[in-house]
Amino acid sequence: MIPGDRRSSLGGSGCKNMTPITHALLPALLASPFFTRIWARGFYGSAALVAASGVLPDLLNPHLSLAARFSSWSHNLFAFGGFTAILLVMLWIKRPRTLSSRLVMLMSLAYLGHLFLDGISGGVACLYPVSHHVYGMRLIHWENWVLVDAAVVFLCCIAFWWIPVAKLGPRWGWGQAGTSRTEAGGNSSNLSQP
Repeated sequence: MIPGDRRSSLGGSGCKNMTPITHALLPALLASPFFTRIWARGFYGSAALVAASGVLPDLLNPHLSLAARFSSWSHNLFAFGGFTAILLVMLWIKRPRTLSSRLVMLMSLAYLGHLFLDGISGGVACLYPVSHHVYGMRLIHWENWVLVDAAVVFLCCIAFWWIPVAKLGPRWGWGQAGTSRTEAGGNSSNLSQP
Protein backbone atom coordinates (compact mmCIF):
# COMPACT_ATOMS: atom_id res chain seq x y z
CA MET A 1 0.00 0.00 0.00
CA ILE A 2 1.28 3.46 -0.92
CA PRO A 3 1.64 5.89 2.04
CA GLY A 4 -1.37 8.17 2.28
CA ASP A 5 -3.41 5.81 0.11
CA ARG A 6 -6.76 4.65 1.45
CA ARG A 7 -7.41 1.77 -0.95
CA SER A 8 -7.60 -0.89 1.73
CA SER A 9 -10.05 1.10 3.87
CA LEU A 10 -12.32 1.69 0.89
CA GLY A 11 -12.66 -1.89 -0.12
CA GLY A 12 -9.60 -2.70 -2.22
CA SER A 13 -9.55 -3.83 -5.81
CA GLY A 14 -12.55 -6.15 -5.62
CA CYS A 15 -15.15 -3.38 -5.37
CA LYS A 16 -17.48 -2.66 -8.20
CA ASN A 17 -17.84 0.76 -9.83
CA MET A 18 -20.82 3.00 -10.30
CA THR A 19 -22.63 2.30 -13.57
CA PRO A 20 -22.36 4.63 -16.58
CA ILE A 21 -26.14 5.18 -16.51
CA THR A 22 -26.02 7.57 -13.56
CA HIS A 23 -22.77 9.15 -14.76
CA ALA A 24 -24.44 10.03 -18.07
CA LEU A 25 -28.04 10.79 -17.12
CA LEU A 26 -27.68 12.64 -13.81
CA PRO A 27 -25.64 15.56 -15.26
CA ALA A 28 -28.06 15.83 -18.19
CA LEU A 29 -30.99 15.82 -15.78
CA LEU A 30 -29.48 18.50 -13.54
CA ALA A 31 -28.51 20.64 -16.54
CA SER A 32 -31.87 20.31 -18.33
CA PRO A 33 -33.34 23.57 -16.96
CA PHE A 34 -30.50 25.44 -18.70
CA PHE A 35 -30.96 23.89 -22.16
CA THR A 36 -32.60 25.79 -24.99
CA ARG A 37 -36.33 25.08 -25.26
CA ILE A 38 -36.94 26.84 -28.54
CA TRP A 39 -36.48 23.74 -30.67
CA ALA A 40 -36.37 20.04 -29.86
CA ARG A 41 -33.11 19.27 -31.65
CA GLY A 42 -31.21 21.86 -29.60
CA PHE A 43 -32.74 20.61 -26.35
CA TYR A 44 -31.94 16.94 -26.94
CA GLY A 45 -28.59 17.71 -28.60
CA SER A 46 -27.48 19.64 -25.52
CA ALA A 47 -28.67 16.80 -23.28
CA ALA A 48 -26.69 14.26 -25.34
CA LEU A 49 -23.49 16.33 -25.18
CA VAL A 50 -23.77 16.81 -21.41
CA ALA A 51 -24.54 13.10 -20.92
CA ALA A 52 -21.53 12.13 -23.04
CA SER A 53 -19.32 14.50 -21.03
CA GLY A 54 -20.56 12.94 -17.81
CA VAL A 55 -19.57 9.43 -18.84
CA LEU A 56 -16.40 10.49 -20.71
CA PRO A 57 -13.89 9.58 -17.96
CA ASP A 58 -15.07 5.96 -18.10
CA LEU A 59 -15.01 5.94 -21.90
CA LEU A 60 -11.49 7.36 -22.06
CA ASN A 61 -10.05 4.88 -19.56
CA PRO A 62 -12.44 2.00 -18.79
CA HIS A 63 -11.97 0.22 -15.48
CA LEU A 64 -13.76 -2.58 -13.67
CA SER A 65 -12.38 -2.25 -10.17
CA LEU A 66 -12.08 0.52 -7.64
CA ALA A 67 -8.30 0.11 -7.52
CA ALA A 68 -8.13 0.63 -11.30
CA ARG A 69 -10.03 3.89 -10.89
CA PHE A 70 -7.41 5.11 -8.41
CA SER A 71 -4.73 4.83 -11.11
CA SER A 72 -6.88 6.06 -14.01
CA TRP A 73 -5.46 9.00 -15.97
CA SER A 74 -8.98 10.20 -16.83
CA HIS A 75 -10.23 10.34 -13.22
CA ASN A 76 -8.26 13.27 -11.89
CA LEU A 77 -8.26 17.06 -11.91
CA PHE A 78 -5.60 17.20 -14.63
CA ALA A 79 -7.86 15.35 -17.07
CA PHE A 80 -10.75 17.62 -16.07
CA GLY A 81 -8.58 20.67 -16.79
CA GLY A 82 -7.51 19.24 -20.14
CA PHE A 83 -11.10 18.50 -21.14
CA THR A 84 -12.20 22.01 -20.15
CA ALA A 85 -9.28 23.52 -22.10
CA ILE A 86 -10.29 21.56 -25.22
CA LEU A 87 -13.88 22.80 -24.85
CA LEU A 88 -12.69 26.40 -24.48
CA VAL A 89 -10.54 26.12 -27.62
CA MET A 90 -13.52 24.68 -29.51
CA LEU A 91 -15.66 27.57 -28.25
CA TRP A 92 -13.03 30.10 -29.26
CA ILE A 93 -12.76 28.79 -32.81
CA LYS A 94 -16.55 28.23 -32.93
CA ARG A 95 -16.40 24.59 -34.01
CA PRO A 96 -19.12 23.39 -34.00
CA ARG A 97 -21.07 26.61 -34.42
CA THR A 98 -23.81 25.48 -32.06
CA LEU A 99 -21.39 25.35 -29.11
CA SER A 100 -22.20 28.10 -26.61
CA SER A 101 -20.44 29.25 -23.46
CA ARG A 102 -23.37 27.91 -21.41
CA LEU A 103 -23.09 24.47 -23.02
CA VAL A 104 -19.30 24.42 -22.52
CA MET A 105 -19.81 25.19 -18.83
CA LEU A 106 -22.44 22.44 -18.48
CA MET A 107 -20.24 19.88 -20.26
CA SER A 108 -17.28 20.79 -18.08
CA LEU A 109 -19.40 20.50 -14.93
CA ALA A 110 -20.66 17.10 -16.13
CA TYR A 111 -17.07 15.81 -16.29
CA LEU A 112 -16.39 17.22 -12.84
CA GLY A 113 -19.66 15.67 -11.64
CA HIS A 114 -18.34 12.26 -12.67
CA LEU A 115 -15.36 12.76 -10.37
CA PHE A 116 -17.68 13.89 -7.58
CA LEU A 117 -19.94 10.83 -7.96
CA ASP A 118 -16.91 8.57 -7.91
CA GLY A 119 -15.72 10.47 -4.84
CA ILE A 120 -18.88 9.66 -2.89
CA SER A 121 -18.94 6.05 -4.06
CA GLY A 122 -15.48 4.95 -3.00
CA GLY A 123 -13.14 7.87 -3.63
CA VAL A 124 -10.90 9.14 -6.40
CA ALA A 125 -7.19 9.97 -6.64
CA CYS A 126 -7.74 13.59 -7.73
CA LEU A 127 -4.05 14.42 -8.17
CA TYR A 128 -2.84 11.17 -9.75
CA PRO A 129 -0.03 10.66 -10.86
CA VAL A 130 1.44 13.45 -8.68
CA SER A 131 -0.19 11.97 -5.59
CA HIS A 132 -1.78 8.58 -4.95
CA HIS A 133 -3.87 9.88 -2.05
CA VAL A 134 -7.53 8.96 -2.44
CA TYR A 135 -10.13 11.58 -1.57
CA GLY A 136 -13.72 10.66 -0.90
CA MET A 137 -15.99 8.37 1.03
CA ARG A 138 -18.48 5.62 0.45
CA LEU A 139 -21.92 7.25 0.72
CA ILE A 140 -23.39 5.14 -2.06
CA HIS A 141 -22.71 1.43 -1.69
CA TRP A 142 -22.64 -0.78 -4.79
CA GLU A 143 -25.74 -2.68 -3.63
CA ASN A 144 -27.78 0.54 -4.09
CA TRP A 145 -26.47 1.55 -7.54
CA VAL A 146 -29.30 -0.22 -9.38
CA LEU A 147 -31.82 1.74 -7.30
CA VAL A 148 -29.96 4.98 -8.00
CA ASP A 149 -29.92 4.16 -11.73
CA ALA A 150 -33.64 3.38 -11.71
CA ALA A 151 -34.46 6.66 -9.94
CA VAL A 152 -32.33 8.68 -12.38
CA VAL A 153 -33.90 6.96 -15.42
CA PHE A 154 -37.39 7.66 -14.03
CA LEU A 155 -36.58 11.33 -13.45
CA CYS A 156 -35.07 11.60 -16.95
CA CYS A 157 -38.27 10.18 -18.45
CA ILE A 158 -40.15 13.00 -16.75
CA ALA A 159 -37.66 15.73 -17.68
CA PHE A 160 -36.96 14.65 -21.27
CA TRP A 161 -40.20 13.04 -22.34
CA TRP A 162 -43.24 13.93 -20.27
CA ILE A 163 -42.51 17.62 -19.57
CA PRO A 164 -41.47 18.49 -23.17
CA VAL A 165 -44.49 16.72 -24.65
CA ALA A 166 -46.95 18.15 -22.11
CA LYS A 167 -45.57 21.69 -21.89
CA LEU A 168 -43.61 22.29 -25.08
CA GLY A 169 -45.34 19.95 -27.53
CA PRO A 170 -47.49 22.57 -29.26
CA ARG A 171 -44.55 24.96 -29.50
CA TRP A 172 -42.28 22.30 -31.03
CA GLY A 173 -45.01 20.75 -33.19
CA TRP A 174 -44.94 17.38 -31.40
CA GLY A 175 -47.86 15.06 -31.83
CA GLN A 176 -48.77 16.62 -35.15
CA ALA A 177 -47.28 14.33 -37.78
CA GLY A 178 -46.55 15.97 -41.10
CA THR A 179 -46.66 19.50 -39.75
CA SER A 180 -44.02 22.11 -39.16
CA ARG A 181 -43.33 24.11 -36.03
CA THR A 182 -45.11 27.14 -37.45
CA GLU A 183 -48.17 25.05 -38.25
CA ALA A 184 -48.30 23.94 -34.63
CA GLY A 185 -48.61 27.58 -33.65
CA GLY A 186 -51.65 28.10 -35.88
CA ASN A 187 -50.08 28.75 -39.30
CA SER A 188 -51.25 26.47 -42.12
CA SER A 189 -47.88 26.12 -43.87
CA ASN A 190 -46.73 22.72 -45.13
CA LEU A 191 -43.38 21.05 -44.54
CA SER A 192 -42.76 20.81 -48.25
CA GLN A 193 -43.05 24.56 -48.64
CA PRO A 194 -40.02 26.77 -47.83
